[in-house]
Amino acid sequence: MILKSSLRLVTLGASLLLLVACGSEPTPTPSPTATLAPGVTPTATPTATPDPRSPFEIEWDELVEAAQKEGQLDTILSSRVSDAEAAKALKDRFESEFGIKMSANTTGSSSQTWERISAERKAGKYTIDVWTGGYSTSSLLIRPGGAMIPLKNLLFHPEVLDESAWLGGQFPWLDPEREWTMNFLGTPGGSNLSYNTDLVTDEDLAGLNSYYDLFDPKWEGQIVVLNMSERAQALEFIWAVPALGKEFLTQLHDAATIVADARQAVDLLADSAFALCPWCAGSEVRAAAAQGLPVANLGRGMIEGERLGVGGHTLMAIDRPPHPNAQKLFVNWFLTKETMEFVQVITEADSMRVDIPKDAVHPEDRRVPGRDYVYIGARPDSAANLKEAIEFWRGLRSG
Repeated sequence: MILKSSLRLVTLGASLLLLVACGSEPTPTPSPTATLAPGVTPTATPTATPDPRSPFEIEWDELVEAAQKEGQLDTILSSRVSDAEAAKALKDRFESEFGIKMSANTTGSSSQTWERISAERKAGKYTIDVWTGGYSTSSLLIRPGGAMIPLKNLLFHPEVLDESAWLGGQFPWLDPEREWTMNFLGTPGGSNLSYNTDLVTDEDLAGLNSYYDLFDPKWEGQIVVLNMSERAQALEFIWAVPALGKEFLTQLHDAATIVADARQAVDLLADSAFALCPWCAGSEVRAAAAQGLPVANLGRGMIEGERLGVGGHTLMAIDRPPHPNAQKLFVNWFLTKETMEFVQVITEADSMRVDIPKDAVHPEDRRVPGRDYVYIGARPDSAANLKEAIEFWRGLRSG
């Protein structure tokens, strides 16, 4: 019996080895098949619908949604966009388009406002998202004070990044690194000389072709000028033009009555206390003329060159913004074709964009195609030259 059992095991083992050698596999157990009830149609597996939006549109929509959740944008506006009507128009447009509240602080000069904001920041209060301020304030105060972030890091709108849309085919940066600040309005310096129409004749105007003509003895005691420390772009222009520089600034300082406020200078001009006001305040002179006062702007440059003015039209993104998404949304929205055209309407100033109509720009502030303007702010050594010029002027004032 034991022998027979052993033979059966040997035979069974041999048979299994033979099956393995022949490549046989065990028959798989069939999976159960779901049975549909009578009359039920099989449902196809749903496929994801591709998003018809472009990557930019997706990013834009997400940014708008995030900014709307923040619900607020806090800005400081200066120069022409700080005009009461212009600031309200800009604020209303932004709020209407996005449903986000926008505060528009327009009080005081850029330097005075910086003193307040700087004190707040030292106390740990960060209340500003975006600032449109003066060029000297941005380059000499706000950035050195550590209150700015590179604007370039926020820009992503295709219309904004298209450099062919901007004057000279390049984005209008105002810093050597080409990433911190830019100017959005660039007007000719034809209003660099304002005058009293009761005291200055057409014949007199014909004889004013050089800035040095201001020092003709006939104008002795007839010149009022705003403190040049407050006219950064004009001061830097004078400093950068070889024919002007220290010699001209010295003569201007000695020949003119210097006042601290632009409104005061225009009022004195309108009151016939003075005949001429170089680098007065072109827009304020026009406003006074519209009220019937005897003032006007010359409306052309001089033989030493014509400055492309940046003025207070410098766009800055402030660091530690209380509303970072609204900040990013605003700077991209603000620089688009549609908004820049709107800004031209409310300011009558020429946008640095060249792909929009210029009909709304005041003739005195409209760039002439083909004319060569001195664009000081675009120079790599701009900030250093401005600082040097201010120190020289202040030396004259204290001497």
